[in-house]
Amino acid sequence: APWYARFHLAIFVWGKADLLQRRAGVRETYQDYYRALYRDDAPGYPAFREALQATGRWTAERGLPWVFVILPEFHEFPGPFADVYSRVRRDAEAAGARVIDITEAFADADPATMWVARNDVHPNARGHAAIAAAIRERVDPALFRRSP
Repeated sequence: APWYARFHLAIFVWGKADLLQRRAGVRETYQDYYRALYRDDAPGYPAFREALQATGRWTAERGLPWVFVILPEFHEFPGPFADVYSRVRRDAEAAGARVIDITEAFADADPATMWVARNDVHPNARGHAAIAAAIRERVDPALFRRSP
């Protein structure tokens, strides 16, 4: 861990200052941040699309099924990113993926119950269980059975 990781009070204060700046509009919000990642001119988006294409080629050459799962962003359900999910879906399908969008499975869930911590909105065990259940409900197991 970096040296500053031992300064818990400083990290706490920085986090609160960051939150206040975002709420005041001085810094970009998480919505602005995520939307910027998926713009055509975003530094990583062309590489993301190429990675999708490369995965599509690789799986097609080997005759393997490829399922691409669109997860919801865990700050809020339903979140404000339907347009982003749609764009990612189009790019993944164009690359040959079978796309499963599980964002609607979380529409009535309380996102805070699925966070690792109040300051970390990545999914916890409950969130991962919900993700797994949503995928299991939507993926046909026959897709992964080998033909004799």
